[in-house]
Amino acid sequence: MRKTLVSVLVASSVMSGLTSFAQDVESTLDTAEPIVQQQSVAVLETLSDAINSAYLKNPSILAQRKSRMIADEQLKQARSANRPQVSLSTSAGYSLSRSNTGPFGQVGPTNTTEAPQTTFGLEVRQSLWNGGRTQAAIGEAKAGVTAAESRLFAAEQDMILNVVTNYMDVLASESEVDIRKNNVSVLARQVEAATDRFRVGEVTKTDVAQAEARYAGARAQLSSSQAVLEANRAVFQQLIGHWPTQLETSSFTPKYPADLQDAVDAAIEYNPEIALSKAGIKASEYRVRAAKGERRPDISIVGSAGLSQSYDDKTFENENASVVAQLRLPLYQGGRISSQIRAASLERDQLRLQHRATERDLIARVTRAWHSSLAASRAIEASEQQVEAAQVAFDGAEQELAVGLRTTLDLLDQEQELLDAKLSLIQANRDHYIAVHQLLAAMGALTPETLGVNVSL
Repeated sequence: MRKTLVSVLVASSVMSGLTSFAQDVESTLDTAEPIVQQQSVAVLETLSDAINSAYLKNPSILAQRKSRMIADEQLKQARSANRPQVSLSTSAGYSLSRSNTGPFGQVGPTNTTEAPQTTFGLEVRQSLWNGGRTQAAIGEAKAGVTAAESRLFAAEQDMILNVVTNYMDVLASESEVDIRKNNVSVLARQVEAATDRFRVGEVTKTDVAQAEARYAGARAQLSSSQAVLEANRAVFQQLIGHWPTQLETSSFTPKYPADLQDAVDAAIEYNPEIALSKAGIKASEYRVRAAKGERRPDISIVGSAGLSQSYDDKTFENENASVVAQLRLPLYQGGRISSQIRAASLERDQLRLQHRATERDLIARVTRAWHSSLAASRAIEASEQQVEAAQVAFDGAEQELAVGLRTTLDLLDQEQELLDAKLSLIQANRDHYIAVHQLLAAMGALTPETLGVNVSL
């Protein structure tokens, strides 16, 4: 199922070129002062590396793989009911008996008999027909395998989406910390400049206080951003199994359908939740068949052979063998079978209704993700224009302040607008990248193959 969708998706939309999260931001933030960070590890970690590590080490994914293996074993157990059942029994013991009964019921001498005894038995039972219950059990087990595969696929998609989301959160947080560090440096210079102008009488104490207040607020916001970064790094360690080092800022951005209806159709066909719901309905139908089979006769052939030996003064040996056909037909079970049939039918109807609800919920999620990706793409364009305009306004306000045409508060306001624009651009890039992957997950197309990840299990 997954390979079919991947092949269709790749054929209909070729992977776009490398797009850099940081480059999108830096293209309009090149006027900011560079922040130099010391990296303890020089090797870059890519998004593909993170996904591959999660596939190999994430305990939730490993647990789902075990569930898939359990479903295979349950199918083998169901099929075993069609095969002969062979059992061997044996016993060994020692018997002691005393008797003092003589002729005509008179008391006579006591006779003591001691003898070891052994018995052996072999039974072969083959079910010929049991009202279709065995076939129903096999069908239900097959549906269970399909359900386990769907749960594993859903868990893998959730894991990939969580990794992508956290990966971009870490990158966005790092970019935000860098920008806020630069903002603190700029405001520190504003405080110093306002103080110098106050000393020569160009501005009042109010201007200095305004600059100091903005500087203190910027430091507080920087501390908050650093705390968010550390929290995102902790989530990275939880998902991937190790702390992030130096994350690569470029990754493949897979394309999504240009038409919303195409995305909805793909989701209805390939989403693992839909497949899981259909498997549940199929299993319930087999449970109805199994319940109805309780009313039908159970026919089987039983072959048995036995040997018993007892050793007294003389050896006694008894051998027996038989092959019989057995038929069991329930006549009255107190209404239990009828109740089981009704309960199984009600469960089937319930699952069908839940399936409809799942489809509606999925359509809503696909629609939200599709429009979110479009909105985030437009937000990137608007944010880039906002950053460019805010940068021009800030540069102009700085020059006008130098000639007395602007106040310190005017410059601080422009600095805040530029900061907000830069942060909005970071958030827009992050939201767009995640929205695309949310849409792919709803379509059932968020796989390593779609993302160009070579997972070696």
